[in-house]
Amino acid sequence: MINMVKLSDVSKLTVGYVGSMEKEYTENGIKFLRSLNVKPFSFDLSDVRYITKEFNNKISKSILHTNDVVIVRTGIPGTAAVVPEELDGCNCSDLVIVRPDTLKINPHFLCAFINSWGESQIKNVKVGAVQKHFNVSSAQEMLVPFPKLEEQNMIADIIYNLNSKIALNNSICSDLESMAKLLYDYWFMQFDFPDENGRPYKSSGGKMVWNDELKREIPEGWNAKMIGDTDIYVSDYTANGSFKGLADNVKYNEGIPYAMLIRIVDFNNNFENVNNHIWIDKHGYDYLAKSNLQGDEIIICNVGAAGNVYRCPRFNHPMTLGPNGIVVNHEYLNNYLDLYFSSSIGQNQLHAISSGSIQLKFNKTNFRELYIPVPRKEIIDNFYMIYNPIFEKKCSVLKENKELASLRDFLLPMLMNGQIKIEDVKAS
Repeated sequence: MINMVKLSDVSKLTVGYVGSMEKEYTENGIKFLRSLNVKPFSFDLSDVRYITKEFNNKISKSILHTNDVVIVRTGIPGTAAVVPEELDGCNCSDLVIVRPDTLKINPHFLCAFINSWGESQIKNVKVGAVQKHFNVSSAQEMLVPFPKLEEQNMIADIIYNLNSKIALNNSICSDLESMAKLLYDYWFMQFDFPDENGRPYKSSGGKMVWNDELKREIPEGWNAKMIGDTDIYVSDYTANGSFKGLADNVKYNEGIPYAMLIRIVDFNNNFENVNNHIWIDKHGYDYLAKSNLQGDEIIICNVGAAGNVYRCPRFNHPMTLGPNGIVVNHEYLNNYLDLYFSSSIGQNQLHAISSGSIQLKFNKTNFRELYIPVPRKEIIDNFYMIYNPIFEKKCSVLKENKELASLRDFLLPMLMNGQIKIEDVKAS
């Protein structure tokens, strides 16, 4: 039988700063983490804020240290990560801070538990009528498995190594993204694609012509077309009303996982965090049939973070789209359209058609009225010969990350309850 103890028996707990922060943020200084920066097993610092040293000292109770475990209170309660050395000394708000007694419990073991088994306990103690949250008093009563420290360490090593490989793959994806955007910028922003003599077109004196629709020059022979006048497929899948009954009809991470629910909160400017995915059962997938995806579509957020772009992965399992996304698809233009709407020009167009006092949004009609440059087909074909290996490599790495995350999530509960022995994992 597994020995269980209260979280408060093996750690000290406190909470991140709770209060208004808008006047405290600065351009640089001490990193200040919020709920949106905490992902399962990791941190996303793409939108990190900063505070002054003076304010940091004022709220010193919430300063984070290496090996602290932080748990999201509001939004997606139960999401946990271990503070790495590079974030030692930063501060935070609205997070449960767990300071493990490392002579009793391994912080990575604890984090892994909270991201798996602990999630169900947190669901049972969340409070709040509109936005659910998880408080310190509930965390103190959380029951955690308590095997011998040596066994904890071995389990933690297995999970840590899998997460490290996922992090490495994410870094590879970032590099591939940078390569793709640099290539796109050179060909389609600077217009220095190879001309018929293999020289950079514009830099070598290639003719540029003014286009009234785009209000800028484009290479001779290119066209500008309104999206609605092309054969580009555009759909706002989730405007069909399917999600009105979402809470009652879709079971998240329950029963037998069948389909991946692609949510706008899971991506930011075409970068996927595999740790964030939610799975739904077959009933939920069938219920959301009008929003199901085939893979390779371009999804553009049209509410809230309007303009964020995501390329749907080519996974060998069903996928469906959550609310607030415009879906774009074309037989051979997807690579170009993906990079175009991620570019500064594409982003400016999307922001220009967005409106709203509380959150920005645009609709399918506005989107279809946008004009985009359409290069000659031979230029697109030549571009794809260079770009496709980059894109295929990214797809391969993302698929591997998905498999690693699935392996981790499969092994973790079985290691903790003794169904699988550590020796068996090491031998496989």
